Amino acid sequence: MIKAPKITVNGGLATLAALQSLGEQWIDFHGPGEPRRLLKDAAQLELLDLFGRTSARLVEYRDSYHAWRALVAERTRLATETRLPVDQIQFLESQLTKMDQLELTADAIESLERDFQRLEQGTGTH
Repeated sequence: MIKAPKITVNGGLATLAALQSLGEQWIDFHGPGEPRRLLKDAAQLELLDLFGRTSARLVEYRDSYHAWRALVAERTRLATETRLPVDQIQFLESQLTKMDQLELTADAIESLERDFQRLEQGTGTH
């Protein structure tokens, strides 16, 4: 008959249930050829954070990071969503250039206002 080895944790005998509980926290047991939990990046970061007692700062960092990512996403959405097509931008730029080239005197403005009034009365929108 083969005797099971005695396993101790912190100087005391460990039960199978205690070993399973401890193993779930520290090592991810798998079949042959599968990676161990300690070889996973996420597990290593978790252990490092536990060792450094950084939980409060980590929560603050995560919140700040998620807020920053949301702002970046919103900025990208606004930049692409409100952009005018190139041909429309070119048309508006040409119209502004024409307006800038106008030399409006008081007489010219008065003439434009008379033309506007006449056109407005002719369309029946008055």
